[in-house]
Formats: sequence, C-alpha cells, structure tokens
Amino acid sequence: MRSTWLMVALVIGVVACSDPASDPVEVTGTEVCTAVASDGLTFTYECEDQTSDPRVSGTGTVIGVLEQTPPTPMSGTLELVNDGGTWVGDWTGEITASNNHIIDAVLVGTGEYEGLEYEVHWEGVGDPWTVVGTIRDSE
Repeated sequence: MRSTWLMVALVIGVVACSDPASDPVEVTGTEVCTAVASDGLTFTYECEDQTSDPRVSGTGTVIGVLEQTPPTPMSGTLELVNDGGTWVGDWTGEITASNNHIIDAVLVGTGEYEGLEYEVHWEGVGDPWTVVGTIRDSE
C-alpha cells in the first residue's frame, strides 16, 4: 500500500512540474486558397487552413508581391484567424520553374495564442498545399 501511495505522489509531482504549454507542438495539414485580387505584381488570396491543431486552422488573408522570372521570389504578410485568436506575420517564398510554391513564415499569436509563435512551411502545385509547422512559446 505504501508503494502505491509513493507512486501516486510521484506521478502527481511529475504532472505538476511539467509545463505542456512550453512543449513544441508539431502540426500538419492542408491549405486551399482562392484568388481575391491581382494586378500581376501584387496579389491577395483568401486561404482555408485545416490542420492537426485547431489553434492554427482557420481562414487566412495572404497579401504578396512577386517578381516575374522563375524561380520567382515572393514575400508578403499573412493573417490567420479563428475563434481563439489571430496569427500574424511576414512570409517569404518562391515559385519554382515547375510551378511548385514554397513558402515559410513565423507567425505571432494574439488572443488565446498570446505568447506563442507558429513556424510554418507551405508547399504545393495546385490545391491543396501541404502545411507543416510547429507551435512553440515565443522567445
């Protein structure tokens, strides 16, 4: 009986001392975008992200600028919104000669996501694109 209580106390101590909020969370999913506006140099897309973590699933507005020669460098801003808050930040990427879109961003959380950042990578030719990222505490 004494060893059972000792084990229970040990488990409670480990759980109480662990901080799951600071453990990075790996995320995977998909994204589908619809063009809203484009003038050939700048563009706006509305994108729907469905991921393994609801904190980074939602509707995003992507605004970007691109150059015209493949590989085509691109950059812009992104705002991803859902019921828990908003993720905002800048992104960079390129469109390869084979039309593969490769984009990386670090987004900062607001609302329920205050104090977190989402480092994310999108890639794809046509819809849906793949999404891979990590949610972690902001530094």
